[in-house]
Amino acid sequence: MKVVISEQDFEARVKKGEQLCILDDLVLDLSSYAFAHPGGAFPLQHLVGRDVSKFFYGSYALDGNQNDPAGESAAHAHSNIARKIANKHAVGALVRKDTQTLQYEIDASQTLAINAFTNSFVFVKTTSDQSHIPGI
Repeated sequence: MKVVISEQDFEARVKKGEQLCILDDLVLDLSSYAFAHPGGAFPLQHLVGRDVSKFFYGSYALDGNQNDPAGESAAHAHSNIARKIANKHAVGALVRKDTQTLQYEIDASQTLAINAFTNSFVFVKTTSDQSHIPGI
């Protein structure tokens, strides 16, 4: 998938009724997942057309999203598995106006094996074409 979606295109698609949201730089289609969401469909339906990153990483919670209307909702940080599920629902990368994209690559000469499962990496800025969209 190498689809680039502008902010204007994102807004137009949401106005047409598509159930889209933004997570980091990805545009997610919520239509096939909302009712399978462990927290229920309400949080996802409420966040259509918005950037959900602050909710996904646990910085914010939706008030009233529980059985006790008088209580406050606790913030919830999602797992790596939840992120993999979210990535499966990505339909494109959002390109925001006036945003610079920096490109980095791993400097293989500075890679260090910590143990059988862990390596440390050093990232260096590349001088390659800046039009590439990372993560897609």
